[in-house]
Amino acid sequence: MLAIPLVRALWAYPFFDFLEDRGARVDAYLEAAGLPNDIRAVPERPLPARELYRWIGALAREVDVADIGLEVGEKTDFSRHVGLGDVATTAPTLAAAIETAIQWMPTVHSSKRLSLTVAEAEAKLSTRNHGAPPEPSDDHFTLWLMIALLRMAAGPTWLPDVVSLESSASGTTGRICTRQGHIRKNAAVTSVRFPAELLHRPLPHGSTATRYQTRIRPKPLPTEMDVCLQSVVELLLPAGRADLYHVARTLGVSSRTLQRRLRAHGYCFSSLLERARFSLARKLLDNPSRKVIDVAFELGYSAHPHFTSAFHRWTGVSPRVFRQVHCQHEFTDDPEMALETTV
Repeated sequence: MLAIPLVRALWAYPFFDFLEDRGARVDAYLEAAGLPNDIRAVPERPLPARELYRWIGALAREVDVADIGLEVGEKTDFSRHVGLGDVATTAPTLAAAIETAIQWMPTVHSSKRLSLTVAEAEAKLSTRNHGAPPEPSDDHFTLWLMIALLRMAAGPTWLPDVVSLESSASGTTGRICTRQGHIRKNAAVTSVRFPAELLHRPLPHGSTATRYQTRIRPKPLPTEMDVCLQSVVELLLPAGRADLYHVARTLGVSSRTLQRRLRAHGYCFSSLLERARFSLARKLLDNPSRKVIDVAFELGYSAHPHFTSAFHRWTGVSPRVFRQVHCQHEFTDDPEMALETTV
């Protein structure tokens, strides 16, 4: 199985803001990486987590920031970032806020799961990576997310006695502040221990409007390999980089490895590319100001008739007819759009 962790674009916004404040060329770097120019305007867009942290790491080195996850986590107001504003403004108690955060996490990060355990007077808030080892910057950032959640009840200067890190990072991870300096690395989970009595403490409610609001409340991110791959291909299509080589590079594997793993699970890359084109075409056609010919080029077709022919095969109608009537009719995927089984 090829693990493809995805995160919503809004998860990266605190990193982008921090790096820009330090003088990093965030937009130029994202453009060079072949990413859509609307990432900063579409917070719900799925991004490949591994590649995202590779970009962030390169930008951090450019401005000489060693521990980017810690630096960003320490300076991020989580009640105004990464979609947690609703938690801060509506939860009556810390227990309710944590329950909401547990439900929220799969909608912004496909490989992380929050959990809460209580044993007598002590409680533990934990997160664990599923399907892939944690990236240290991501691990540190998530740790500060958990500390920020607990500070909603414990106060803005509260520090835990003990934290555990799932990642194996060394060196300056000691900068993470705990009251007694207890930091456990290479643990089974990343966790924060705290007094269980905090769970029932009422939360203060102030003006903590979410800075990066999504236009929709997103569903949990996909974890199935084919659906995750489709998301990556859709991301790379507008820049003309949705070929096997660039998709594999984005996932951190070789083209041969990607082909082998697709074949092992009965998938065909060309069929997956078709599905991604169809999915993105419908989204782009939702914008009435976007010309059909521009949609064709954005999907990688060299000529308008090629796109029209493909779209007719997918839906039975032309793109223009689809745009005119899709509000009244629900088009279902053509059976040909299912991923072909390879022999």
